[in-house]
Amino acid sequence: MTIRLSLISAFFCSPSQRKLGSSLSGVGSTGWMTRCFRSSPFGPFATRMFASASCLRSPAFAGMTSKSVAALMFVAVLTACTTNAQRPATTATFSGDPAHPAETAGWVRTELYFGTGPADDANAGVGEAQWREFLDAEVSTRFPDGLSVSDIYGQWRDKGAVKPERLRSKVLILLYPDKPEQRAAIDAIRAAWKKRSGDDSVLRVTQPADVSF
Repeated sequence: MTIRLSLISAFFCSPSQRKLGSSLSGVGSTGWMTRCFRSSPFGPFATRMFASASCLRSPAFAGMTSKSVAALMFVAVLTACTTNAQRPATTATFSGDPAHPAETAGWVRTELYFGTGPADDANAGVGEAQWREFLDAEVSTRFPDGLSVSDIYGQWRDKGAVKPERLRSKVLILLYPDKPEQRAAIDAIRAAWKKRSGDDSVLRVTQPADVSF
């Protein structure tokens, strides 16, 4: 049993871990091996394979020589390596969708700011249901590939006013290729909101964006 444990630990454990293990005996020895297996490159595979030492006490191992055990472990390690090598590489970028390219050029980020009502009166102005209706009808139809919306607090001072209005507001964030038809769609959204809400303005901020999906 001790020889077999030593052979197995040689595959999975570092020299310092094997030195620690040699000072332990009995059931405790299986505990240190399980810990070193978890930290090895084959962690999950090794831990499952050697959850306890009972497998080495079974009849299937009873007649095996040390060389046989070593050969078995060598085959197991090769199997684990092959399995890991066959796994597809994970990358940071999204691929396979032209609307969401892994690399972009000439894209911009536009923020549109909408005042939806007085900050101190939740019942006045544009409600959440009305906003969703506007979003579905005027924005998602023009930018169906994706958008973001955040609730914010804003202030706006009308011309000639002494104090600014304190407003519940929405900021709409759009990322898109900077093309004339996209800019026209942005202006159509602004015009549609002013018509629905009666607001004088929809603040627009557009800047170049380095976008990667």
